[in-house]
Amino acid sequence: MSTTRQIFPDEGTGNTTVDGVLSTGVAAYSTESQLFNETNANLVDATSTTSNLKFMQKVSSPTLYSGLAKFVMTFDTSILGSTAVIASAYVHFYIHDTPSNGAGSPDLHITSASIASNNNLQASDFARSNFGSTSYGSITYPLSTGNRQIDLNASGITAINKTGITSFAIRSEWDRVGSYNPESAGTTQFAIRTTDYRPGIGSDIPYLWVVYSAAPIVVTNNVKNLGTTACTGQGNVTNDEGETITERGFCWSTSPNPTTSDSKVVVSGTIGAYEGSITGLSASTTYNVRAYAINSIGTSYGSNVEFTTKSGDFKPKAFILTW
Repeated sequence: MSTTRQIFPDEGTGNTTVDGVLSTGVAAYSTESQLFNETNANLVDATSTTSNLKFMQKVSSPTLYSGLAKFVMTFDTSILGSTAVIASAYVHFYIHDTPSNGAGSPDLHITSASIASNNNLQASDFARSNFGSTSYGSITYPLSTGNRQIDLNASGITAINKTGITSFAIRSEWDRVGSYNPESAGTTQFAIRTTDYRPGIGSDIPYLWVVYSAAPIVVTNNVKNLGTTACTGQGNVTNDEGETITERGFCWSTSPNPTTSDSKVVVSGTIGAYEGSITGLSASTTYNVRAYAINSIGTSYGSNVEFTTKSGDFKPKAFILTW
């Protein structure tokens, strides 16, 4: 059993990511090379409207080249976690317009995208050197509107950053190889909808879909019933990440971040809150405890919680008072 995640640009705690268009073509170029090696861009960060991607335009008499775009997407994929084993993934987007004048239907590729900031696109991001030539998956641009997806191949899956931001681009085959081969000259107008992520918006928003398995998600809470030699640990397995929990419990040590190689107690159960007795402690001693859980992918630990046991019982001496 696996877990699935639908990850939108502009979604994620602590990260502002972008989905938008880098395009050039405000002037006509006399050669393909001039256009393909342009380093400036018009920037369109995602809005609630459609952004047209003029992947290429060739105008005859005289022959001029104008219009080239890349669709940039950044995803906060840290939600997957370092233990994630990704089985499959795809990039979803909405085709809003189709080529005209017999100008061809190129393959669209997912590639890497190296941008200066996760917060907003910059003109310098447009340089071809910022985009990888390795294809992470492709489709032929359909001659009809609708939702489409590009399945990521093994290289694309490897490119997903499981602990941070993943940046992808949609590029035409013409841009990726640096050569324009239309069926005929004329205006080539493509469009991909680039609506910002907002809860409740329809299925035409671009997103990354990931199928994966991972080690569990575990929380360590403060201990209770603290005494001189024992206390009660409190933890919670909030997610098994699609794989059955085979063991859970608490581990403790006088050193921070204990593991299952240190002292531990196993508590029966799978998902949910649980408690366990932590015993054999010494009085007036500082300990560290972590909740843990294990599934077929690996072992996960909650955060480190520190506590200090109570001192031994105070027994006052007996005095004999004389008058």
